[in-house]
Amino acid sequence: MKITLVLPISIMALFTCTVSTWAQSLPRVGVLGAEAAASVEDVRSKLMATGRFADVVTIPVVTPAATPTLATLQEYDAVILWSNQSFVSGVEMGNVLADYVDSGGGVVNAVFSVSTTTANRFLSGRWDASYQIIVQNGGNTGTAVGVGIGTRLIPDHPTLANVNTFLGGANCFRPTQTALQPHGVLVAQWVDGKTLVAVSSTRPNRVDLGMFPPSTTATTTGWNAATDGAVLMANALVFVTTPAAPPCGSADFNNDGDTGTDQDIEAFFACLSGNCCATCPANADFNSDGDVGTDADIEAFFRVLAGGTC
Repeated sequence: MKITLVLPISIMALFTCTVSTWAQSLPRVGVLGAEAAASVEDVRSKLMATGRFADVVTIPVVTPAATPTLATLQEYDAVILWSNQSFVSGVEMGNVLADYVDSGGGVVNAVFSVSTTTANRFLSGRWDASYQIIVQNGGNTGTAVGVGIGTRLIPDHPTLANVNTFLGGANCFRPTQTALQPHGVLVAQWVDGKTLVAVSSTRPNRVDLGMFPPSTTATTTGWNAATDGAVLMANALVFVTTPAAPPCGSADFNNDGDTGTDQDIEAFFACLSGNCCATCPANADFNSDGDVGTDADIEAFFRVLAGGTC
């Protein structure tokens, strides 16, 4: 027999507020394309159309604009970067993006800035091998239409979620160099073995994409707009904004096989006050962050109870 637990109004308010915040919290991203305005807008609009972001804003990075400041970049959870023209300064751009990564901002770097040998079209200054994933200045390969996604070395990686098809355009540009820095992890390749997606084992807020971000809507050299290029870019941006989270406990807090019941809520709050049941976890550190019985544990418990994740 189940009992109905009447929670204090303050707890119910916290539950309602937490679930609402969790459901509505979407990242803001910046688009840093050293590129013709129409192509930059294509990337912005394609990303916004995925519904994955609260806002997608273009940030000028070519003359006559100035290199964006760290304060400007920090208005966004992540940025996507590429070049087809020169940055105001590759050194300044590299410096500020390194600072941004160090401050917790997510950076997705793509063709051509991820691979070109042309000065001021790649990142330099403080942006070194510890930030770059694909070995820099390895050059670019362009091939006729039909080149698409090949081997998925980590098929369940978040960057590949719902990427069902992906094809390049009339001149499909990708990095010639297949080597990665020592911290690089290859996630997916083009059909010819060139790097399509690579992440870092040391910087969770970094992804390199071996693709040119504009689609065929804007340019014949872009990715095929009828395929999932926008999903791939959106996945990468969301991935670099999501820090590795500690594992949460189960909503079946009292381990009786009945998940998310009044008894689980009652057992959790009893444990929170130091009276954990015999079958309950040892303490109320529900989010496993080392701090026992905090507001963060309560919020995490109700997120999981509502069907979400830690």
